[in-house]
Amino acid sequence: MKFGLAVIGNHSKQHSPVDNFQTVLEQVRTAQDGGFDLINAGHHYVVADNQRFQAIPALSRLAAESGDMHALACQLLPLHHPVEIAEHMATLDVITNGKAALAPIAGYRDAEFDAFGIPKAQRGKRLHESVELIKRLWTEDSVTFDGEFFSVTDCTINPKPVQEPRPPIWIGGNTDHAVKRARETGDAWYAYVQANTDEGTLAKRLNRDTYTSGTGMHTIQPMAMNGFVAETDAEAIETYQPVLEEAVEWYENEGYRGATGSSRDFGLTEPGFSPFLVGSPETVADKIVWLHENMAVDCLILGMHMPELPHETVLNSVELMGETVIPMVRERLA
Repeated sequence: MKFGLAVIGNHSKQHSPVDNFQTVLEQVRTAQDGGFDLINAGHHYVVADNQRFQAIPALSRLAAESGDMHALACQLLPLHHPVEIAEHMATLDVITNGKAALAPIAGYRDAEFDAFGIPKAQRGKRLHESVELIKRLWTEDSVTFDGEFFSVTDCTINPKPVQEPRPPIWIGGNTDHAVKRARETGDAWYAYVQANTDEGTLAKRLNRDTYTSGTGMHTIQPMAMNGFVAETDAEAIETYQPVLEEAVEWYENEGYRGATGSSRDFGLTEPGFSPFLVGSPETVADKIVWLHENMAVDCLILGMHMPELPHETVLNSVELMGETVIPMVRERLA
């Protein structure tokens, strides 16, 4: 079982960008000390009411703090030319000595597509075509490609990625069509649990009868969730639930269809499935073991940071996860 920490989220404008990035550096150092396997940076543009650092340059800096951890970069691929992303990710793979991974996402915010002048209706086709071209640019010396949106002739990028045959590609999306596209085009479906995620639908999408599990970053099943660990269930819920409510409302207002409902209805400490991992180390460990045994999840990426949470509170949660939850889960699954 592998564990990741989502480190680039929304940050409060009440603090300077320099101070906010220092908190990210501290979170990464804490995760590295706690035995996390990777760090993940999400991707958004034109976020007016929060500060948002860009994924690839941020991960390049964070690589100096992350030791042996992998660096997973989400990218709004329909908004970019695939040659650009192929080059940027190849450089990140060199910087991390072969530990970069790409998570292409289609996007959902109208503001981002409007800012780039790209029709949102093209996002699925653009993502699919971009992934195909990126894979070829990473693995071939001279690429000729003639697609609906992108065309290149005798195109070569250098340096190539360090990893053989190439960095992993985990494709996000929360529709049946997106999952099918991820299975056909990428190495895995990057499952993201939302506020209204249905357990039965998620289990169906995570059916991995034909997939090998746990033998490398190309063949594991990743899942991203929001989570928070405190000494007791009561403390975790009291601390995290109010900011979780605000986050759900923010994403719903931004057009994220999965961010609906109230976190008070989510059964945060009930046995089995819930869309958020919130509680004591024992409660969170129980839920992670359940996810592994019932959903075949073998890489869990947790987002613990929220703009309204004090930095020390987030660090304490990361420390508890690393020092207590991760060893507990790995011992139970051994």
